[in-house]
Amino acid sequence: MIRELRFSISALLWISIFAGVASLLHTVIAGASGSTYSSERRTTSVTGTTATLTFTDDIVLVSNPATVTISLPVCAPGPYSDKVYSIKKTGDGNVLIDPNASETIDGAATKTIATKWSSLDIICTADQTAWFIN
Repeated sequence: MIRELRFSISALLWISIFAGVASLLHTVIAGASGSTYSSERRTTSVTGTTATLTFTDDIVLVSNPATVTISLPVCAPGPYSDKVYSIKKTGDGNVLIDPNASETIDGAATKTIATKWSSLDIICTADQTAWFIN
């Protein structure tokens, strides 16, 4: 009985330590600007002809036979610093990626994904006000 009790206490101690370390690691994952990201990436499916991305979008799957315009939020220091969007074309229509106002993507006003099953990773860096293809 005492041996079983020691095993149970030992197991609970290890579980508690593991849970604490996992929680700490989740908290420590942060960008240099102080923006914190979860280890989970959320998938958004776009079936319409337009979509405006938000901070909670991560992986964007675009499946529409017509051209789809994906609008990016403002790339500025703050919550979008080091934000990455992975945009994948799964449908037949082109995917037009349009940054906010006069912002650019690698110096261009827009980017288009024309080939089915192709994708782009787009990042807003902490020290810039433009999007870049990663």
